[in-house]
Amino acid sequence: LLQRGRTFDDDTASAVTVGIVDRTKLMLMRSPEYARDAQAIEAINTVAREIDALEAMDNAAVRVELATQLCCKLDTVDVGDSETLRELRRAQIRRCDKFAQ
Repeated sequence: LLQRGRTFDDDTASAVTVGIVDRTKLMLMRSPEYARDAQAIEAINTVAREIDALEAMDNAAVRVELATQLCCKLDTVDVGDSETLRELRRAQIRRCDKFAQ
């Protein structure tokens, strides 16, 4: 949170304590990390849709090969420091692992 050039790192700070009151104009800005996270979410969601398609396949050998390829795709997704994105990626990897058994 920035207000008039000052950074507020205190997690307990409220809008009122930092000087934001009724009729205060706010400007929301995105950081480069936001763009990276948006790309990661889209990449993970794309792979998730491909995993959905695997579930409908009859050929087990093909499913195993495609699941391996999808795991490789997931490994290339840059999640940065985000534990949330890391967990989303792990969840999709666990879905792929079902096909390898």
